[in-house]
Amino acid sequence: EAFIRGMANISVMSAAQLADALDLEGVHKVLDLGGGPGIYLIEFLKRIQTATGVILDYEAPLEIAKEYIDRAGFTSRVKLISGDMLKTPMGDGYDLVILSNLIHSFSRGENRQLFKDVFEALSSGGRFVVKDFPLNEDRTGPVFSTLFAINMYLGTQEGNAYTLNEWKEWLSEAGFIISQSFPLAKHSYVL
Repeated sequence: EAFIRGMANISVMSAAQLADALDLEGVHKVLDLGGGPGIYLIEFLKRIQTATGVILDYEAPLEIAKEYIDRAGFTSRVKLISGDMLKTPMGDGYDLVILSNLIHSFSRGENRQLFKDVFEALSSGGRFVVKDFPLNEDRTGPVFSTLFAINMYLGTQEGNAYTLNEWKEWLSEAGFIISQSFPLAKHSYVL
């Protein structure tokens, strides 16, 4: 609980920056994969008055997300799906799927499959936003991402920090065309 609430506090600024940076025209249905406390989805729903959203995450984070969503007044606009994003059907018809600070938790193979699953879940012309802490191409920096990669090695079965070229490869293999990429906040990057 402390971790998820901590993530809510640190996510507020980057969620607002991300929502402001994207063109949200035509977005009516948003999926926040592993959305934790729901901060990213809430920021998007604030900007798209007619949109609905879905968060797919484990039960414990969803209990906390429910509090934040209720407080924001979006209870009727959000559906919560409890499960593992690598196994639980995510639904379809999404105009926007957000995956923030999670690819480092998974192996290369899991990310490849997840990106393919997201591609299938999108409506025609839908968009997928990936935000994480990339390594440079020789995997020696930046320091934050390198230390994060070590943390993932120690704390997950197969997690790691990945390079932007690895992200691009997975997106391309899944069928995506990259239309935007930019740094966000101090250590993150968005594709």
